[in-house]
Amino acid sequence: MKKLFLLAFAAASITACGDNKAEDIEVIPYGYAYATVNDAVVNGTVEKNMVFFGPSVVKTLASGQLFNDDTALFEIAPDADGTLYLYMHATRFAMGMPAVEMRIPQIAYNDTAEGSTPKFSMEIAEIDPESWVEAAREWQTNTRFKITNMTGSVDNLTCQATFTCAGKWTVTFNGRLLVKIK
Repeated sequence: MKKLFLLAFAAASITACGDNKAEDIEVIPYGYAYATVNDAVVNGTVEKNMVFFGPSVVKTLASGQLFNDDTALFEIAPDADGTLYLYMHATRFAMGMPAVEMRIPQIAYNDTAEGSTPKFSMEIAEIDPESWVEAAREWQTNTRFKITNMTGSVDNLTCQATFTCAGKWTVTFNGRLLVKIK
């Protein structure tokens, strides 16, 4: 009887584990969690930084090749002049490209909320972005990566942005708002 019980247990264990399907694991940056409230936008004005995490897809225009980054980290920050910065932390546009810190300055935005939920659109036709230069410890204009046709939106807890970089790549980002927990 004992052998029969052990044989039945082994068969049940094998059946339960037999699909070999890995469980999806979602990884977000350490010290963060997904936000449930967006308190960075007050009465249509961005007052605090917002960090968004999600996938970005970069298409090389010449070849049509796609580069997917499932861990893109974009940040929207208000500037004193009433425009926004869009930071792209450790961004890359192609496989093997070293990650760079970039930001797009002077992005105009418009409140599109229909109630109390934060919602706005943003756009800029053309601008030279800025790159962080560690040796100089400052942001410097980067004419090699000219940004064109940048559009985007924040709809409460989500952010979407698209733009063309250097006339070579189109970038599409879709992220969810994070909140710092540590």
